[in-house]
Amino acid sequence: MREINSEFKNTDSVNLESVEPVAEPAAVEPVAPVVEAPAPVVEAPAPVVEAPAPVVEAPAPGLTVTLYSTKNLHHGVHGKLIVGVNVVKKDSADFWLKTKKVRIATPDEIANA
Repeated sequence: MREINSEFKNTDSVNLESVEPVAEPAAVEPVAPVVEAPAPVVEAPAPVVEAPAPVVEAPAPGLTVTLYSTKNLHHGVHGKLIVGVNVVKKDSADFWLKTKKVRIATPDEIANA
């Protein structure tokens, strides 16, 4: 064991007088503080402009019939009628006039509607 340990012994001796002193660090110049750029401006999305409602044109004369209903009625194909004066297409009028609760409206009923 002694032989192994003797191999690793440091035989070099250091003369402290021959060692040069470490230079002191140079003076540090003051650095200007880092200024962060302002956050980017986020624009709001443009408002959604709704399209104007489509213009509903009055039905052409001769294609519609004015009916008077004494009761609220509805049908899947021919639509619905409310109590009072209703304007319907001629095809639907033929269907509705087959019921006892619907008749052709009088000119006075149309004027008061």
